[in-house]
Amino acid sequence: MGGGEGSAYTRSTPVAVEFVQPSGVPILPRPSTAEKIGNRRDLTHGFHLVHAMEDQYMEDIAQGARFDDTDDEEKDENNDNLVLADYEGDDLPTIEWNREDPQLAEGTVFQMMMDCRNAITTYCILTKNDYEVIKSEPGRFTVKCPYKRCRWRLHASTMLRSTLVQIKKNSIDHTCPPRAGAPEEKSKLAKTMWLADAMIDWMRETPSLGPTRLITKIFEKFNIKYLT
Repeated sequence: MGGGEGSAYTRSTPVAVEFVQPSGVPILPRPSTAEKIGNRRDLTHGFHLVHAMEDQYMEDIAQGARFDDTDDEEKDENNDNLVLADYEGDDLPTIEWNREDPQLAEGTVFQMMMDCRNAITTYCILTKNDYEVIKSEPGRFTVKCPYKRCRWRLHASTMLRSTLVQIKKNSIDHTCPPRAGAPEEKSKLAKTMWLADAMIDWMRETPSLGPTRLITKIFEKFNIKYLT
């Protein structure tokens, strides 16, 4: 990753690196510890709820998933477009993604598996499609369209020598019709963890937003009135 032949990076020599997602969204340097603390103090108690629910959400996903021993996607696990072998621990860059309109092109990178899952959920809610979990592991996540005639399938996994998560397979669009439903329709994809993540940026911008206004914004953006 950069440098002439025989060159090496050391901890004492900062290197300015900027990666760009396939969607054009930059991968920013990880903020300092002081910046992290300052940002957290600015968030309301609703934002902290995200972290409190994360472990339970991961457990629920894992229990409800069906595991396959092998699949075609795993054969391409090492064909990463971006390898961050020179970064370790806190040196890993911070990945920014659009929570209101996520891009799921092959090669797109997420900071963690939770971000990837939430992006897939948001995408399906916006396009009025559903997904069925085929594989759910700490380092792999595979979903497909529940309609038998539709060949849409997406596979994401951690990158080579990295904890970052990358979309590895998403080459076929949905061929099924979108879900039909009135605005009052309850989306089974809109779980508590997704809801909390969808509200993060709004609470950062306006910490005084109350529950009623947040639910209204969810309806305005995602056309979901009643949440599961």
